[in-house]
Amino acid sequence: MNKKGTIVSIITIIFFIINIPLNSQTTDSIQYSFYHIKADKIDLNSVNSFPQKIITILNVTPYEIKIQSSPTNLPAQRFDSIKKHRYNKDICYPEHIAIYLEPTELIEYKSPKINCIVDSLSRDVIYTYNLIDTFLHFVSSSIKYDHDLAKKITRGEHFTRSALQTLESKMGTCSEYTNLFLALIRNAGIPGKFVIGRIILPEGQQIYHAWAECYIKDVGWMPVEVQNGNTWIPDWGIKLFSGKDFNDCNIILPEIQAEIVKVDE
Repeated sequence: MNKKGTIVSIITIIFFIINIPLNSQTTDSIQYSFYHIKADKIDLNSVNSFPQKIITILNVTPYEIKIQSSPTNLPAQRFDSIKKHRYNKDICYPEHIAIYLEPTELIEYKSPKINCIVDSLSRDVIYTYNLIDTFLHFVSSSIKYDHDLAKKITRGEHFTRSALQTLESKMGTCSEYTNLFLALIRNAGIPGKFVIGRIILPEGQQIYHAWAECYIKDVGWMPVEVQNGNTWIPDWGIKLFSGKDFNDCNIILPEIQAEIVKVDE
């Protein structure tokens, strides 16, 4: 474990306490939102990927960009295609997707414990979406938010827990929820990304948060809110980095100094 794991948890733990519902919008039409991002460091490839799109790059030192964003369950046709995708553990993926099936120090999914859970939850499953939804509910209902860990992390006394450590302790913050979820889907043959971004709350407060993305063959990446067990992210969840796990994102959050402002089109 390293110091970066501590930093991500320190800043992301607040989201669970806020517990804002993520299913308050419909899929009838796409309503884009626009944001101005100013940050010392961001991953342009991550920012410019579904459900976001870079509209303008105003500056690069520091970064100043304008993006378009929508809830990840839109467009409805795309989300419907995801729901109809039939599960197949043995799909062969191109290399740039297959890397998100690899185990890491934080997502050590090649474990008898993970195998047992996946075997139990995936039995007789037909659709990939239903399996993902099942894993989300398992993680969100099995893990309890760890306020003591949050305090220790805030004081710099603890690092982020891995998937197996989280499974054993049954407690964690958003990073730990995401680690365990990624272990489950990768074990089941579904590529998964670790995502770091910022949540823009209605009153304007901004907090860092971690969530996941699942790859659906012939459709693309499906972002999911692991901590609350939801199969989509609202348009005010702004993705800044992604990787195989937090370490792969190669950041230290205080170095980002990201400010995000919602703007008119």
